[in-house]
Amino acid sequence: MIVIKERASRRCAAFEMPAVSQVLFSPDDLCGRSLRQFFAELFGTFILVTLPHSANLSNAESKEITTGLSLAASLIIAIYLCGPTSGCHINPALSLASVLSGQMTLFKTVLYTLAQIAGAVCGCLSVKVMYGSDVVENAHWLADHSRHISEQQLFCTETLATFLLALVFLLLSDSCSPKELKLIGPMIIAASVSGLFFAFSHKGGCCMNPAIVLGQTLVFHSSHSQWSSGSCLASFLIGPVLGACVAVLVFRALLSEGARRQRDEYEELRMVLNSRKSDYCRYDT
Repeated sequence: MIVIKERASRRCAAFEMPAVSQVLFSPDDLCGRSLRQFFAELFGTFILVTLPHSANLSNAESKEITTGLSLAASLIIAIYLCGPTSGCHINPALSLASVLSGQMTLFKTVLYTLAQIAGAVCGCLSVKVMYGSDVVENAHWLADHSRHISEQQLFCTETLATFLLALVFLLLSDSCSPKELKLIGPMIIAASVSGLFFAFSHKGGCCMNPAIVLGQTLVFHSSHSQWSSGSCLASFLIGPVLGACVAVLVFRALLSEGARRQRDEYEELRMVLNSRKSDYCRYDT
């Protein structure tokens, strides 16, 4: 009976929004760990930007394959290096999904976003220094595809791809997700991003990351670059934000309930096994 009541309370809590004070700010946000998290997000975004851009400048026959594989490799490296410190969001859209789902405060979301933009700018600057100023038009994979599709297609692509990525991220970062699933989380994220890139790259580059777009705009901006026009830039920025918001709604309505149900079933089974074990020890004595 107690288990049933606890399960019902947890299901109701899945749809409860956190308090406003908990969403905006937490006393833990001012500790020294926040500074370490800032630099972890900066460094992780730097890795995410540098490797795929360098791969896109290679002389390989299929740049989509090399760029997609480098995206997966850079994510695995960044998550294992920076994940224990900051969770390795390295994407403002994912940080937005975290604060909307109650996993992080608004103050820390702003801190993460600033770090991600700074990391993207540093990554783009490093690529420009390594390969020279003649790569201004070709250094980013967005320039290869987004100029050949309409603005509506670009917006829908960014929204859908970020929606799917945010769902995977929320499932892995949820406290009710199985530990076994979180152990292979970096591989799941890397496979998801590279898979989405292979699926949607021909429809606009499939960036899914407003920080990278802002970094590319500030460093690689050129008057001859069609993708950096106001309408295309709005699609790259607003699309991921909208996709993250919709992903939070879907997660809270569907997936979070399933994760909590699995945890409740696991805890109920553990309680039964422990009670049987105690009974066996009592009879044995």
